[in-house]
Amino acid sequence: MRVAPAALALALLLVVGGCGGSFSSSFEAGESTKLSVIAWKGRLRLRNGTAGRIDVAVRGRSDVPLDRVVAFVRTSKSDGGSDLALEVDKAAKDADLDLEIAAPPGISLSCRCAEADVDVSGAWADLVVTTDGAIVTHADAKGGRLTGRRGGVSFVAAGAGPTGELRAESTSGHVRVALPAAWSGQLKFQTQTGKLDVPEHGNLQTIWDENQKGAVGRMGPPREKGAPLPTVWAISGTGDVSFRVGE
Repeated sequence: MRVAPAALALALLLVVGGCGGSFSSSFEAGESTKLSVIAWKGRLRLRNGTAGRIDVAVRGRSDVPLDRVVAFVRTSKSDGGSDLALEVDKAAKDADLDLEIAAPPGISLSCRCAEADVDVSGAWADLVVTTDGAIVTHADAKGGRLTGRRGGVSFVAAGAGPTGELRAESTSGHVRVALPAAWSGQLKFQTQTGKLDVPEHGNLQTIWDENQKGAVGRMGPPREKGAPLPTVWAISGTGDVSFRVGE
């Protein structure tokens, strides 16, 4: 793996408004297959935009000049593709920023935040989101992992639903999952001290444990022997866990 010359310079976003206000900029995404985002406080919204391009908009105030708050890095790969990264500078970790990113549909997304609330929509290959804040997703993804350490986690499938494994989990927040009625796969629900809310549905079969804190479910017809089975997990430590079909 080699780092492109542009990455060494950490191509910084252009700014309007000094230390406060808003700004926006765009970068060529090329044939990139993954976007990584590192943020701190505030709100982060991720959605799909134009193919081959990353659009970024930032609003808020920071003690750090805004032209030094966010950096864009492109890392070239041996197969000719590249990974992209957007990172909010650690010096601005206490700034309450609104960050909106539009990326090409179908790429993988990895997002690590300290306390920011994260909202994801659109189509992605895989979703990996970790934050102390809340996570709200209305997205089409093959699979991934959504981890809200203290905030709630919501995953509403847009499209046919995951084709691999997707985990939605929180240490203390509410976890909510919704899948289309035609989805086929297995489900696992669990909470330590909260409540499970899994209504009956004609396409859902469930088996509950004795204390009603865990359940496994199955949707759709049986698959051929040896065929991979999509799996969705909904887990919370002290929060409630709910599941809906057909929303």
